[in-house]
Amino acid sequence: MIKIRKKILAVLLTAAMLVLMSSLVAWSDEQPATDDGTSQTEQTTDDGASADDKQDDKKDDKKDDKEKLRTDEEGLADMSVVAENDSYKLYFDESTTNFAVQSKSDNYVWWATPLNADKDENAKTAQKKNMQSPLYVVYGDVSSHTSQRMSIYDASIKSDDFSFEPIENGVKVIYRLSKIEAEIPMTITLEKDNVNVSVITEEIKEKQATDTSGLVLLEIGMLQFFNAAGMEDEGYMVVPDGSGAVINYNNRRYNAQAYNGEVYGRDTSIGMLTRPSKTEQVYLPVIGAVTNGEKTNHGYMAVAKSGETCASVNATVSGQNSTSYNNTWFEFKVRAEDTYYMGNRKLTVYEQGKINQPNLTVGYYPLAKENLSYVDIAEAYRNYLIEQKGFKDKSDNIKNSYYLDLYGGTIKAQSIAGFPVNLETAATTYEQAQEIIKQLNELGVDDIVANYNDFNGAGIKGMITADVNYAGTLGGKDAYKTLAEYVGSINSKLFASAGITSMKDSGNGYSYTLNACKAITKAYATTNNWDIAFGIPNQVRLVTKTTLSPYYWPDLYNKIIKSFTSEGITTINLDDATTLLYSDFSRENYSRADTMNKLVEGYKQFKDAGFTLLASGANAYALPYVDYLTDVPVTSSNFDLFDYDIPFYEIVIHGYLPYTTKAVNASANANDTIMLALLTATPVHYDMMYADPNDFTDSDYETLFYSNYKGWLEPSAKVYKLYQDELKDFANLHITGYNRISGDEMETEFDGGKTIRVNTREMTLTVNGKEIDLAQYGLKGETDE
Repeated sequence: MIKIRKKILAVLLTAAMLVLMSSLVAWSDEQPATDDGTSQTEQTTDDGASADDKQDDKKDDKKDDKEKLRTDEEGLADMSVVAENDSYKLYFDESTTNFAVQSKSDNYVWWATPLNADKDENAKTAQKKNMQSPLYVVYGDVSSHTSQRMSIYDASIKSDDFSFEPIENGVKVIYRLSKIEAEIPMTITLEKDNVNVSVITEEIKEKQATDTSGLVLLEIGMLQFFNAAGMEDEGYMVVPDGSGAVINYNNRRYNAQAYNGEVYGRDTSIGMLTRPSKTEQVYLPVIGAVTNGEKTNHGYMAVAKSGETCASVNATVSGQNSTSYNNTWFEFKVRAEDTYYMGNRKLTVYEQGKINQPNLTVGYYPLAKENLSYVDIAEAYRNYLIEQKGFKDKSDNIKNSYYLDLYGGTIKAQSIAGFPVNLETAATTYEQAQEIIKQLNELGVDDIVANYNDFNGAGIKGMITADVNYAGTLGGKDAYKTLAEYVGSINSKLFASAGITSMKDSGNGYSYTLNACKAITKAYATTNNWDIAFGIPNQVRLVTKTTLSPYYWPDLYNKIIKSFTSEGITTINLDDATTLLYSDFSRENYSRADTMNKLVEGYKQFKDAGFTLLASGANAYALPYVDYLTDVPVTSSNFDLFDYDIPFYEIVIHGYLPYTTKAVNASANANDTIMLALLTATPVHYDMMYADPNDFTDSDYETLFYSNYKGWLEPSAKVYKLYQDELKDFANLHITGYNRISGDEMETEFDGGKTIRVNTREMTLTVNGKEIDLAQYGLKGETDE
């Protein structure tokens, strides 16, 4: 009897193992993350796969193996032409809502969703449905504080619960999602050189949730598999992380985390429970891909034209997302969510009310060219900025300037009669700033673009700048005027930095609390200082900051313009107001999109008043308005999924806008930063203070430990001389080509066929075929002279 039981148990265990093995995909031994970061089981649940779906897997797999893959011609035969122009035809499938763009010149087809997605042998039913979905949504349950993802195919298409109608140059589709009682309209229109896909947010219909129950739309992913490349394709995807990065198709990095980068950085009005990872920002809302090799030289550039302030850039490779495809796409967070602790319980709350975002619009620009590359994607994006956003060529004003950031002072605890007292403490007085610049000029640096951080009382105290307010701690008005006159006399520029976003204290008419933004929870939106060791908020040593509500900016712009103009200061840096973007959840119509619009209005106002703007980093919306730009990254965040970095940002702006790198002496490896800057003929940049940085431990300046001017004057002057001697002719040229010869050796081509080649490991520089001796510029040992 016992033997019989053992045999029965053995049979049952064997059967269970067979069932388990049959459910695994080809990549299962690698245990990949899905495209949204969930496990394979969670993804199936999120996509609503039922037991019937699992049964369908077996049937579909057997049927798909026998079916021949459809050709482009066969796919288009089932579709209708809904728009066309001189270059393209737009096809639409009335039964699936899939669409395609066909080139009239060579008949190449860009598919919105893969034509043969249902035949992917490496994907199960849930993934196949996802691949056939023009959109997917993430919705939150207010009562359970949880969220789930759902494909439009599952929610609407497979049950024919959608409708469509022709519109000018395209078609409008309305998806009805009965499970969450929502309706989402999407338009597809053919423009002159691109296809616009747009979710019309003001026409989204939802059943209104209460504070304690109901479902709310949180995110909408758009065309996740647009022109997705298969395992047989050669090529790569481009993402705008930092300087830019390339992800090769089929790079077999199955265990790497899928890429997700928030466009324009994190919304600081949304709380963080732990310190975020240190990464580069996504400054440009653009993605692209190139498919090359023997088959084709085609690709695309896609730009988030509207709704980019709530977008993130995403990318996965074949195997990583349990499919055979490589894909990059935009995902839009239409409602914000915040997390907090109630006792030991972690809770998530969702933004309530009507969706407060503009239309979510992505323009897909087909590209076709022999030897197509990421340079063409960058050029297409630059043309978009010029034609649609007013980005202008400032090449007449571009020189290989020396960029300098000076730091005036901050609040520092000092001992008075044995008691610690917080006092204004100078790091670089006006007289000392003049001495630093004078010493640089005596070393041969004759074109300096200097940004003076915390040059006034408001900056030192961490308040909002509303007027010039010369700092007595730094020397007063006369000393500043003397400094400004000297800088002008040596053909250089001095920019005064004015902070209009963050405040550590009340003053100048703006309260730390009364005028601050609020989070979803209605608490004040604060920027934490993080404990270096544990990654948790540290409010003991450093003061937290709140952010000024954009509601007050129009009045603030007027105050600054009036005060600075009256003092003869028309060169200004608005601090982080070109990179920091946040919401104010205490007011209606103050989403990040509204904040961006308020900022752009401000840039225009300053320009109309005759100001010259320097930006310490710039999101795309600021580029048309800035005159000088610092802190352009030379690398990406170096995520595991990336194959290599490219100077995508530099290609977009070089020869159009004067710009520089992040501070060389702030880099982990100064020589690497210099070599990568030389590669694109990008002038270099240094941070300096006159005082000993070690005196500023436990203050806002504690991270500037590297910045004492004494050790950087001569080395930086030598690098400046290198630019003047060898790269002077490259300053205002456009980049026309970029080639990675090896992992360490790269070459950039400019207008007229001029070239710069560097080897970052061996530290060699070759300009137009001539090898430059870097030793004489202090970059490679000592010269023999």
